[in-house]
Order: sequence, then structure tokens, then C-alpha cells
Amino acid sequence: MTSRPYFSPLPLIVTSCIALAGCGFGQVGTASISYQQVGACTGYGAVTGRPNQAYVIFKIEAVDNSQGNVNFLFIPTRLYVDQSTEQQKAEWVGGWKRQFVSENTQFLQDLGGAGITPKSVPHNSKAELNAFVFVPVNTVNPNGAAEANQTSYKLSYDSQPVPGESDPAVVLNKSNAAQTTWPETENCQAIKL
Repeated sequence: MTSRPYFSPLPLIVTSCIALAGCGFGQVGTASISYQQVGACTGYGAVTGRPNQAYVIFKIEAVDNSQGNVNFLFIPTRLYVDQSTEQQKAEWVGGWKRQFVSENTQFLQDLGGAGITPKSVPHNSKAELNAFVFVPVNTVNPNGAAEANQTSYKLSYDSQPVPGESDPAVVLNKSNAAQTTWPETENCQAIKL
């Protein structure tokens, strides 16, 4: 019995994946979302969060798709704060602790701010939004606002293009990234939007 030489298909598979990934990003371009963290609170009136939770409020300043080669359907509820530990991030996605933007726009209206609805931003254009979103986050401190107002949170965007369409790659830019503390505010209506 003679042995035949074995050739691994792995190098071909890896090369193909790299080539396909490179082509995809070049074709769709990049969109950027600029935002800032406004503050955090635990509730107002009859609306109260649970212990070890805070509502972190962000202002979405603009969506810039001037570097995008395709239209971008910005869906605010795809924004999230990732509270996963490094160990959780090393595991499967279902174990991650992503806290997504709430769909509750009434909360923001009660605070005197405008919420955001999905918006299509054509390629080669920019949309000034200047509206707000909030994310319920988990805290170690039972008084969530005390902890959250001492924490700089980073937003991420969960890209899930519509079948048959492509969104541009999304980059988030926090305009007040150097700020690490906000006034301690338990009552959400005391936050200036």
C-alpha cells in the first residue's frame, strides 16, 4: 500500500476569507456616529429602576455617512453598552452582557428631550440628529446613579444589515471621551438635556 501526500485545504480557506473580508469593507465604506454621554439617573416620579441599575443617557449628535458607499439605515436600538467581562467576551456571544438602547421614547419626552427613530442616511451625506437615547445598565452599587455617574460608558453598534442589503461599517466617536464623572443625579428630570 502506498501513501499519498496530504495537502491541507486550510491555507486556501484562510486566504479566501481574508480576500472576501477585504472586498466587503471596501465596497460598503464607513459611517460614523458621534455621541456624548449626558449623565445617569435612577428614575423619576412613578418611573423607578430596580436596585443595582441606572439609566445612562446619551446624546446622538450626528450620523456621518459621507465615507459610506451605500445608504445606511441607522436604527437607534442597535446601539448598546457592552458590560461583558473579558472572560465572557472569550465565550460565545449568548453569554455576553450587552445592554441595548431602550425603545421607550416616552421616558425621554418626560425629561424634555427628543428621542430618535430609525433614520436612513444616504451615502455621501451627513444627518445632524441632536436627539437622545438611554441604556439601562447594571451596577454593583445599589444606588445605580452614584456608580454610573462615575463611569464613562462606550456605545457600540450591532450591525445587522437587512437581507439583500449592506450597511457601511460603523465607527462610533464619543465627543466627550475625556470626561469621566458627571453630577450625581438620582432624579432623571434633573438632568439637563
